[in-house]
Amino acid sequence: ERKKNQDLLDQHHKESETKRAEDMAERNRRAAELQAAIDRSRQQQLDLKQERKTRQQQEDAAFAAAWTQRLKDLEEEDRQEKADRFAKNKHNQALITHQIEKKATKKRMQKEKELEDAFLAKMAMDEEEQMFDEYTTACLDEWSRQGKDTKPMTIHLGKTQAAEKKNLTAAITNSFR
Repeated sequence: ERKKNQDLLDQHHKESETKRAEDMAERNRRAAELQAAIDRSRQQQLDLKQERKTRQQQEDAAFAAAWTQRLKDLEEEDRQEKADRFAKNKHNQALITHQIEKKATKKRMQKEKELEDAFLAKMAMDEEEQMFDEYTTACLDEWSRQGKDTKPMTIHLGKTQAAEKKNLTAAITNSFR
């Protein structure tokens, strides 16, 4: 019975060792699964972190490219504005020059017209004077033939001519013309 007890005890001991080995194997399996889950979780976190880092780098690169392009666009707009302003100023300058030339031409033509009018007026006055001189000479000749005294008329004509040379206009001068 002792042997039986010993066998029973050995059997319990074996069963207990087997149970303990199975429990230990189960714990090891669970620990391995847990470790694998932890490793997968860590790897996922690392992958997510790397993905975020890559995405951030891509976004930064895209932002830098967009910013560079925007700066180029702004520079081009600024250059275009300067070119437009220069062209507008050139156009305005051409208009002003044209207006100045037009005004100068108009003034010159007006001056020429005034000179021409003055020349024609002088010619008309010279013609009038010549006609007056011819008339007075004819009158004096006629009075002389008729035996009339021409001295008062000659004195008056002399005074009139002297006044005209001094640019004086006497009332008497106008009365004979």
